[in-house]
Amino acid sequence: MRLSKMAPMSLADDFARQDGRGRVRVMTAIVVFALAQTLFWLVLGVTERLSQPRALSQAQDITLVLSDADGGFGPGAKTVTAQRTHWPHYLYVDPERRPKGRFELRFDAPPTNEPIALYLNYTNTLGDIRLNGELLKARLDGNVWVALDVFAPVLIPLPAEALRARDNLIEIEATGAGRKLLAPFSIDRVAALQSPYQWGGFIATVLPLASVAIMVFTIILCLVTRWPKADAPWIRAFVALLAAWAVYNLLSLGLLSPLMPQSLFWRHAIHWALLYAFVFSFVRFVFSWTEAPRWATGIAAVVFLAFLIAAVAVHPLNDAFVPETGRRVSQEIRKILEHVAIIGAGAVMTALLLRDLTRRPGRLLESFLFLVGVTGVTVDAIDDRFSLHVPFMAEVPLTFSIGPACGLLLSLGMCAALARQAAEARHVVVNANAELAAKLAQKEEELADGYAQRNRIMRRAVVLEERQRIVRDMHDGIGGKLLGLKVQVRSGQMTPDAIEAELDDSITDMRLIVDSLDMADETLSVALRTFENRVRQQIEAAGCACDIDHRLDNATPNVGPRTTLQILRILQEAVANALRHGAPTSIRIESAGGDGHVTISVIDNGRGVPANAAPGRGLTNMRFRANAIGAHLAIDSGAHGSAVRLTVPARTPDGDDA
Repeated sequence: MRLSKMAPMSLADDFARQDGRGRVRVMTAIVVFALAQTLFWLVLGVTERLSQPRALSQAQDITLVLSDADGGFGPGAKTVTAQRTHWPHYLYVDPERRPKGRFELRFDAPPTNEPIALYLNYTNTLGDIRLNGELLKARLDGNVWVALDVFAPVLIPLPAEALRARDNLIEIEATGAGRKLLAPFSIDRVAALQSPYQWGGFIATVLPLASVAIMVFTIILCLVTRWPKADAPWIRAFVALLAAWAVYNLLSLGLLSPLMPQSLFWRHAIHWALLYAFVFSFVRFVFSWTEAPRWATGIAAVVFLAFLIAAVAVHPLNDAFVPETGRRVSQEIRKILEHVAIIGAGAVMTALLLRDLTRRPGRLLESFLFLVGVTGVTVDAIDDRFSLHVPFMAEVPLTFSIGPACGLLLSLGMCAALARQAAEARHVVVNANAELAAKLAQKEEELADGYAQRNRIMRRAVVLEERQRIVRDMHDGIGGKLLGLKVQVRSGQMTPDAIEAELDDSITDMRLIVDSLDMADETLSVALRTFENRVRQQIEAAGCACDIDHRLDNATPNVGPRTTLQILRILQEAVANALRHGAPTSIRIESAGGDGHVTISVIDNGRGVPANAAPGRGLTNMRFRANAIGAHLAIDSGAHGSAVRLTVPARTPDGDDA
């Protein structure tokens, strides 16, 4: 390739050679670039400020106790210091490769009566957390991404009874033989940490998954769209880029760990291969999108060669072949080559996008978003190697990966391109398609009516099927129970009181079944109010006050007779257990809805259940019934009483979310 025939043309040269219209385009490109940088750093600064606690630890080192060879912390344990790095996090590279470590955080309790908590930026590779020897298990609610908990910030309340005024000790167990990591942390009031915790969870988990979802959607959109032959090269490059980006995001979040080999050697090899595939796909897409000239292709070849050399120098692959001294040298070479490659690739892609803006100003929005994406990926890569801060905000380091958000922007950029092309095509054919659109709307309305009628028929069929199932339940359950009772009575094995109790249970169960059938077409709110009338008599007959607070409105969905029956059985068993074992003077039944769930609680002020008491058949049946309908049952019992809380997904009888 002879690069001398076509020297690189800078924006300044282009500006000098253009006429008035061309100069306007060059100025527009410069303004777009400035706006892209302003938007990127402004949004980055705001999100980092929102997601970082004000009291984030700035200590340069913390104490780390290394376990012995067996993973214990006995006489063979060793105390070292973990240093704060530019990522930022606290790191100790263990040359002895001990299986565990234990970070020690000492602090004095803040002078406040408000609850305080421990905030960790992430908990990946971390194990048990203890406060003054007490194991901390409870975390604040709100994180629904269970599979991603280790990558999201965590907020752990510190029990007031376990705190001391001075010299409190938090011990955080770290796993991993070679590297012991501790995320940035803060110990402060819960009220001060709640907002950073929620924003951090959004950035660390919700945003990457949303980015993957949008990228997959865009890939499908690109594949099903019939593109002109002239657009096919950059469309293929864009699909490859989004696919590599989505896979790399999932890998970074740990969601592909079950599919990865167990060998550390191959896990590192796959990680770096995907990383370089992603970078190569990005460069290839920008070159295809901008129809890059020969000089840019030559620079890209050099950059890609540097990446290949860096890939060979990656230390996990050299561990099996190169001695320690050689590995250190190869690591330094890899760092230098990666820096040159990252900065060079970012600069070339930015120049190509700006050049494309001067040639094709109609793609201004797409190029603007692509510029933001290139900036984000470049900054993300540089931040992995240097300590970067938001401009004019030196106290705010970059703590989260920017790549997922940039993938989202890039996908939206493609959606913007498709929207623009669709708008142009629609402007040409809108008048010719007006009559066809009206007829299509009429047919869609007819189909919608037919679909609604079909759904009503299906719901009624489901209700009938549930009724037949409950009738069988009455025959097999209550019938079998009464038959067994008859046999025991004949044999003289039961006392009159036991017979009366069994009959009462059977009558109560039959009434619940009848109520669930009678209310098959009613909402859960109506079913609970009917249950209230029955259970109130039972509670007050036992000499106990009954307080009922239902906050469900008539919009609460109909969950079907089978689910209703199981809910009523669980509540009946909770009330019976409270009266039978707790000796309360007051029982309160509450219900509330929200966030796609209905929560029903039975709370008493009795003596509670001892902590060492074995679970009886009643509690076992309650948990079995809750699992059968996909509900969650929580039982909290202490010296001041018990609370049974049942959380039921709000679903319609045919299983759809309400």
